[in-house]
Amino acid sequence: MRSNKENRIIECSNRLFIESGYYATTMRQIASTAKVSLGLATYHFSTKRNIAVLIMSKYLRYLKERLAEVHSATEAPLAHSAAMVRLCMEFFLSHPCKQFYLECLVQEIYADSIKSLGETSITLIAKAYKVDATSDLLMLFDNYIPTSVERILITEKVKGNFPGIPFDMIPDIVFSLTVERLLEKPEIRRASASGCEIARNALAIIPKDITQTLFSEKSQADN
Repeated sequence: MRSNKENRIIECSNRLFIESGYYATTMRQIASTAKVSLGLATYHFSTKRNIAVLIMSKYLRYLKERLAEVHSATEAPLAHSAAMVRLCMEFFLSHPCKQFYLECLVQEIYADSIKSLGETSITLIAKAYKVDATSDLLMLFDNYIPTSVERILITEKVKGNFPGIPFDMIPDIVFSLTVERLLEKPEIRRASASGCEIARNALAIIPKDITQTLFSEKSQADN
């Protein structure tokens, strides 16, 4: 269990990343806002990147838990995976942490955070559809290809590129590229359609102020 000071550092970091962005925030600012010494902040977390990965990982675990409340991964793993891709993108692009998310994509902090969740999604899919694939291949398609495609499409869209690809289409592209090596396209299209509805159901139960309350000292103590 983390100490109160560690939780305060995390909470203040989240607030600063949202208010000022990841790039503009320094460890010195984080320490000052958390009312701890720079040495203590560095001792616990070493770098602001480590804090950012921790924060992004917590967001992802939270979204994974909310999705589990509205849909079972074991009953329909393909649709569940499609829903998770869409849920994450729509959540981050529609909440105050949007800029932090975009910077995490560029810095591959988001990719590192995804890896912390393991390969549960693609493993369930492979098992359900009796796909014969090596562990390395499953890791590639669960942790590396999706985040790489998401980073390229979203960051380039923000710059004004790919005008013919609406944001709403990106989750389907990311999901399709993740599983098309393993499954037939009709199954992928059906799962994408189901995933869209499932993701919207999960978004509907997420409080509007979650980016503030998720990292409060009380919330972290409860977890």
